[in-house]
Amino acid sequence: MRNLWVIVGIFAATAVASSAGSLDVLLNVDTYVDSANATQSFSGDKLLWASSVDGTPAKEVYLGFLKNFVISPENISSATLKLYASKVEKPGRIVAYVSEGQPLETTTWKYGLTYNSTVSVPFSVEGEGECIVDVTAMIKKALKGCECPYSIILVAEDSTSVAFASQEASAEMAPSLKIDTI
Repeated sequence: MRNLWVIVGIFAATAVASSAGSLDVLLNVDTYVDSANATQSFSGDKLLWASSVDGTPAKEVYLGFLKNFVISPENISSATLKLYASKVEKPGRIVAYVSEGQPLETTTWKYGLTYNSTVSVPFSVEGEGECIVDVTAMIKKALKGCECPYSIILVAEDSTSVAFASQEASAEMAPSLKIDTI
């Protein structure tokens, strides 16, 4: 019976994705990794930390999205990542990158994901609150060559230290990705 619901969900997502409209992409795993605790997993924490020390990444956020739809990149008019900055120890610049594959709940710094540095989206976090990031180019790139799940990795620069709300903290403040199609 469970498989039937998965099939129905895939068909429904395909139908929505093939016509103009919006699609809320399913967040599968959200976690962060920490260079000072290279073998520790932080999945399940209520905060997702992105920080750097003297310009070197120290903590990175991994947002794993399921590709449970069929959309041609040419049919995407926009893709928006919504985050909620819950704690800002040092405001500054965060860069979003795309990575093929999914983080696991056991992902650590030592066995983390690699990201494509040729496609990135920088944004600034100056204080607590909602952050809306246009990730259209990244998502088009992720969908162009990959029939697999993908992740967005948030990397802090210039001694920035920000904690974003995770899906464990609150459904309203959890990271989300919305794709609009033409």
